[in-house]
Amino acid sequence: MGWDYDSSSSSSCSGSSTDMAYGDSSVHSDNEQMEDIDEEEDLDWYYAVVIGRCRGIFTSVKDALKHTRGYSNSRFKKFPSFEEAREFLNQYGLQVDHEYEHFDGSRLWFGYAMNGGRGDFPDPLHPNSIVAFCGGSALRNGEEDCNAAYACVFPHKRTWDVVESVEGPWATNNRAEYMAALAAMERANIEDRDKTKVLCDPVTMSFTDQLGD
Repeated sequence: MGWDYDSSSSSSCSGSSTDMAYGDSSVHSDNEQMEDIDEEEDLDWYYAVVIGRCRGIFTSVKDALKHTRGYSNSRFKKFPSFEEAREFLNQYGLQVDHEYEHFDGSRLWFGYAMNGGRGDFPDPLHPNSIVAFCGGSALRNGEEDCNAAYACVFPHKRTWDVVESVEGPWATNNRAEYMAALAAMERANIEDRDKTKVLCDPVTMSFTDQLGD
């Protein structure tokens, strides 16, 4: 399933808005108008995402596609003005927060529920999202006199950063990596335990599974 245009809307840029949906599909759309985007895209349009990985208003169609492509029952609508895009979100019980700007000049407003809820902000660029970079390494890996250390860095909140040595003999680089990930999980558990998602390096997972066999 590709792009689905409502019968009441047009595929051109004329009119007040264009309604588009990208369903749960593993096949990319062949619609040239939306897929073949020039490097310098038109940032004068506003794309309101009401169903997707991240809801809100975006001036970059690439951002709108990133949050809707392959997402089940996703939907976004194109408007010539911010006010129209915001009113469209309001119809779905959504409002937007402050404006954020990317280095390329594109802008975005993240959406959240009007009923006092907070946005889930899955986009790592959002300053309210919890983003952690984890790493660990070891000298003389696996030896009794091994020196190992790890770091967990939070780019949006540097006061949370953790940089520690791995204590005890027989340290390994895998242990250091896990300690870094544990530091990230501990912080996530403190800040937002209900929405924590674990994404693990498949190489590490494979190695761990082999050890368990």
